[in-house]
Amino acid sequence: MVHNVNDSLVMTLMVGTLVLSETNEIVPFKCKVCDFHASMRINVEKHYKISHEVLKYFDCSQCLFRASNDYSDEALRELDEHVRLSH
Repeated sequence: MVHNVNDSLVMTLMVGTLVLSETNEIVPFKCKVCDFHASMRINVEKHYKISHEVLKYFDCSQCLFRASNDYSDEALRELDEHVRLSH
């Protein structure tokens, strides 16, 4: 499953602004939540998912198994399959 991050919520393209990294790389993409900058859009999307998106956890009521995923339907299927196969 491909997850498309909504650009307007995640990043700002710094059009007309020259932002340089410590290595003198042009970094025109900026995270809208924090001060993270990147030269490639995908890097801001990855940063956002790792740093700012909340993962949903689904715990098994019969053991310590935990299904976690940013796609809740997929995590629920994973938990259902675990219960069916393990309990």
